[in-house]
Amino acid sequence: MRLEGRVNGKATTDQVAAVSAQIGTTAAVVATLQAKDASHDNTRDEVIRLQEQIKHLTNLIERLLPASRRKVSE
Repeated sequence: MRLEGRVNGKATTDQVAAVSAQIGTTAAVVATLQAKDASHDNTRDEVIRLQEQIKHLTNLIERLLPASRRKVSE
């Protein structure tokens, strides 16, 4: 019976350390991407909020502006 398969199949400490380092690097990349995704969501929400405020202010301006001035601006 040959034992080479068992010896070659056994992971060395260096190999385990290398894989652990790759896992750590991958986890850091995933965390960075998740943070960017959350930031994107926050930015999108802020843009939507600003658009709603602009609509509201436009409505207020149109109501407060005299009718004759509104027609000139259109």
